[in-house]
Amino acid sequence: MGLKDMKVMLTGTLAGMDRMAFKKRVTEAGGEYVLALKEGIDLLVVGDKPIQATVDKARALSIPTVDKD
Repeated sequence: MGLKDMKVMLTGTLAGMDRMAFKKRVTEAGGEYVLALKEGIDLLVVGDKPIQATVDKARALSIPTVDKD
């Protein structure tokens, strides 16, 4: 994962990984895990059963999204 200096948020769940493990992987890759979606976020990871309003807001703010797959 090349996340150096990126602010990353997760919506939904990831099979086999809780949020703390996700946060750890992001920070180990040089990124920052954030809890609230706002301008300045570099990437939204969309897991299973995401909050659709979060995905919609990311799109409205032109924040790139990536599906868990």
